[in-house]
Amino acid sequence: MKSLKDVLKTTLTTRGASLQRTDNSCVVPSGFPTLDKVTGGLEKSSLTVIASRPSMGKTAFVLSLANNLTMKFDIPTLFISIEMNDTQLTNRYISLVARIDLLKIKAGNLDDETKQQLKLGIGKVRKNRLFFQTEMTDLSEIMNECREFKKKL
Repeated sequence: MKSLKDVLKTTLTTRGASLQRTDNSCVVPSGFPTLDKVTGGLEKSSLTVIASRPSMGKTAFVLSLANNLTMKFDIPTLFISIEMNDTQLTNRYISLVARIDLLKIKAGNLDDETKQQLKLGIGKVRKNRLFFQTEMTDLSEIMNECREFKKKL
Protein backbone atom coordinates (compact mmCIF):
# COMPACT_ATOMS: atom_id res chain seq x y z
CA MET A 1 0.00 0.00 0.00
CA LYS A 2 1.25 3.48 -0.84
CA SER A 3 0.10 6.81 0.47
CA LEU A 4 -1.09 9.48 -1.90
CA LYS A 5 1.83 11.64 -0.73
CA ASP A 6 4.35 9.02 -1.94
CA VAL A 7 2.56 8.44 -5.23
CA LEU A 8 2.22 12.17 -5.78
CA LYS A 9 6.01 12.62 -5.56
CA THR A 10 6.58 9.99 -8.23
CA THR A 11 3.75 11.31 -10.38
CA LEU A 12 5.00 14.88 -10.26
CA THR A 13 8.55 13.78 -11.04
CA THR A 14 7.32 11.74 -14.03
CA ARG A 15 4.96 14.49 -15.16
CA GLY A 16 7.75 17.07 -14.89
CA ALA A 17 10.02 14.94 -17.05
CA SER A 18 7.28 14.45 -19.64
CA LEU A 19 6.57 18.20 -19.76
CA GLN A 20 10.22 18.80 -20.62
CA ARG A 21 10.14 16.14 -23.35
CA THR A 22 9.29 17.34 -26.86
CA ASP A 23 9.00 13.99 -28.65
CA ASN A 24 5.78 12.57 -27.09
CA SER A 25 7.67 9.32 -26.50
CA CYS A 26 5.13 8.14 -23.90
CA VAL A 27 2.13 8.55 -26.20
CA VAL A 28 1.04 6.58 -29.24
CA PRO A 29 -1.49 8.10 -31.65
CA SER A 30 -4.58 5.97 -32.21
CA GLY A 31 -5.03 7.08 -35.79
CA PHE A 32 -8.34 8.66 -34.78
CA PRO A 33 -7.61 12.39 -34.33
CA THR A 34 -10.82 13.12 -32.40
CA LEU A 35 -10.16 10.25 -30.00
CA ASP A 36 -6.56 11.42 -29.54
CA LYS A 37 -7.78 14.95 -28.83
CA VAL A 38 -10.09 13.66 -26.07
CA THR A 39 -7.73 11.04 -24.56
CA GLY A 40 -4.32 12.47 -25.36
CA GLY A 41 -3.53 9.30 -27.32
CA LEU A 42 -2.71 5.83 -26.07
CA GLU A 43 -0.07 5.44 -23.40
CA LYS A 44 2.81 3.15 -24.30
CA SER A 45 2.92 -0.13 -22.40
CA SER A 46 -0.68 0.22 -21.23
CA LEU A 47 -3.37 -2.38 -21.47
CA THR A 48 -6.35 -0.77 -23.16
CA VAL A 49 -9.71 -2.47 -22.70
CA ILE A 50 -12.63 -1.68 -24.99
CA ALA A 51 -15.99 -2.82 -23.65
CA SER A 52 -19.65 -2.13 -24.33
CA ARG A 53 -22.97 -3.83 -24.90
CA PRO A 54 -23.28 -6.40 -27.70
CA SER A 55 -23.48 -5.17 -31.31
CA MET A 56 -22.09 -1.71 -30.60
CA GLY A 57 -19.13 -2.01 -33.00
CA LYS A 58 -16.35 -2.95 -30.56
CA THR A 59 -14.66 -5.41 -32.90
CA ALA A 60 -14.88 -3.11 -35.93
CA PHE A 61 -13.49 -0.19 -33.92
CA VAL A 62 -10.65 -2.17 -32.35
CA LEU A 63 -9.68 -3.79 -35.65
CA SER A 64 -9.50 -0.28 -37.16
CA LEU A 65 -7.42 0.86 -34.19
CA ALA A 66 -5.14 -2.18 -34.50
CA ASN A 67 -4.81 -1.52 -38.23
CA ASN A 68 -3.74 2.07 -37.55
CA LEU A 69 -1.19 0.98 -34.96
CA THR A 70 0.31 -1.77 -37.10
CA MET A 71 0.10 -0.28 -40.59
CA LYS A 72 0.47 3.47 -40.05
CA PHE A 73 2.78 3.46 -37.04
CA ASP A 74 4.43 -0.01 -37.29
CA ILE A 75 3.58 -0.83 -33.67
CA PRO A 76 3.21 -4.53 -32.82
CA THR A 77 -0.29 -5.06 -31.46
CA LEU A 78 -1.88 -7.89 -29.52
CA PHE A 79 -5.63 -8.20 -30.06
CA ILE A 80 -7.32 -10.30 -27.39
CA SER A 81 -10.93 -11.33 -27.98
CA ILE A 82 -13.16 -13.46 -25.81
CA GLU A 83 -16.03 -13.23 -28.31
CA MET A 84 -14.53 -14.34 -31.65
CA ASN A 85 -12.00 -16.91 -32.79
CA ASP A 86 -8.89 -16.04 -34.78
CA THR A 87 -10.41 -17.09 -38.12
CA GLN A 88 -13.42 -14.82 -37.62
CA LEU A 89 -11.16 -11.93 -36.64
CA THR A 90 -8.87 -12.54 -39.61
CA ASN A 91 -11.82 -12.55 -42.02
CA ARG A 92 -13.11 -9.29 -40.54
CA TYR A 93 -9.64 -7.76 -40.68
CA ILE A 94 -9.10 -8.73 -44.32
CA SER A 95 -12.52 -7.28 -45.11
CA LEU A 96 -11.52 -4.02 -43.41
CA VAL A 97 -8.13 -3.72 -45.12
CA ALA A 98 -9.36 -4.81 -48.56
CA ARG A 99 -12.49 -2.65 -48.22
CA ILE A 100 -14.77 -5.50 -49.27
CA ASP A 101 -18.05 -6.38 -47.57
CA LEU A 102 -17.47 -9.39 -45.32
CA LEU A 103 -20.64 -11.07 -46.60
CA LYS A 104 -19.25 -10.97 -50.15
CA ILE A 105 -16.03 -12.61 -48.98
CA LYS A 106 -17.93 -15.29 -47.06
CA ALA A 107 -20.21 -16.01 -50.02
CA GLY A 108 -17.18 -16.35 -52.28
CA ASN A 109 -18.86 -15.00 -55.37
CA LEU A 110 -16.41 -12.22 -56.21
CA ASP A 111 -15.85 -10.69 -59.61
CA ASP A 112 -12.31 -10.40 -60.98
CA GLU A 113 -11.85 -6.81 -59.79
CA THR A 114 -12.95 -7.69 -56.25
CA LYS A 115 -10.71 -10.78 -56.25
CA GLN A 116 -7.76 -8.55 -57.14
CA GLN A 117 -8.75 -6.12 -54.39
CA LEU A 118 -8.89 -9.06 -51.95
CA LYS A 119 -5.42 -10.25 -52.99
CA LEU A 120 -4.00 -6.76 -52.42
CA GLY A 121 -5.67 -6.62 -49.00
CA ILE A 122 -4.24 -10.00 -48.01
CA GLY A 123 -0.80 -8.83 -49.15
CA LYS A 124 -1.04 -5.79 -46.87
CA VAL A 125 -2.26 -7.90 -43.94
CA ARG A 126 0.67 -10.31 -44.25
CA LYS A 127 3.18 -7.49 -43.75
CA ASN A 128 1.94 -6.12 -40.43
CA ARG A 129 2.60 -7.13 -36.84
CA LEU A 130 -0.90 -7.86 -35.54
CA PHE A 131 -1.34 -10.87 -33.25
CA PHE A 132 -4.61 -12.49 -32.15
CA GLN A 133 -5.25 -14.32 -28.89
CA THR A 134 -8.72 -15.81 -28.61
CA GLU A 135 -8.35 -18.68 -26.18
CA MET A 136 -8.38 -16.84 -22.86
CA THR A 137 -11.14 -15.77 -20.55
CA ASP A 138 -9.37 -15.36 -17.22
CA LEU A 139 -7.92 -11.94 -16.43
CA SER A 140 -4.72 -13.39 -14.97
CA GLU A 141 -4.17 -15.38 -18.19
CA ILE A 142 -4.70 -12.23 -20.23
CA MET A 143 -2.23 -10.25 -18.16
CA ASN A 144 0.30 -13.09 -18.42
CA GLU A 145 -0.12 -13.18 -22.20
CA CYS A 146 0.46 -9.42 -22.37
CA ARG A 147 3.68 -9.75 -20.38
CA GLU A 148 4.88 -12.57 -22.65
CA PHE A 149 3.99 -10.54 -25.73
CA LYS A 150 5.97 -7.58 -24.45
CA LYS A 151 9.01 -9.81 -23.74
CA LYS A 152 8.98 -11.14 -27.30
CA LEU A 153 9.24 -7.64 -28.76
